[in-house]
Amino acid sequence: MREVFADTSYWIVLLNPRDELHAKAIAMSRKLSEARLVTSEMVLAELLNGFPDGGPRLRLAGVSAVEAVRHFVIVFPQTTEQFRRALSQGFPLRFWVCGY
Repeated sequence: MREVFADTSYWIVLLNPRDELHAKAIAMSRKLSEARLVTSEMVLAELLNGFPDGGPRLRLAGVSAVEAVRHFVIVFPQTTEQFRRALSQGFPLRFWVCGY
């Protein structure tokens, strides 16, 4: 099965029906229905960091969205050691995503 990495931008656009790219994100999600989506805890943390200005209701919606994502997407953990290793090697994307 093909794996596709879902970055923060994808989640923001997918979760925001007012975003001008929302319809495209929905269409892309349908096209990717046969693929396995993967993301990382760092991406989900970055997503949640985008919710503080929306007040408690929007923050709660963000937490609910992340909890839902964790049930149908492979989420790579981010440990301190992975972060340090990636940082020491110039922080290439493959380290940031999965800590390889």
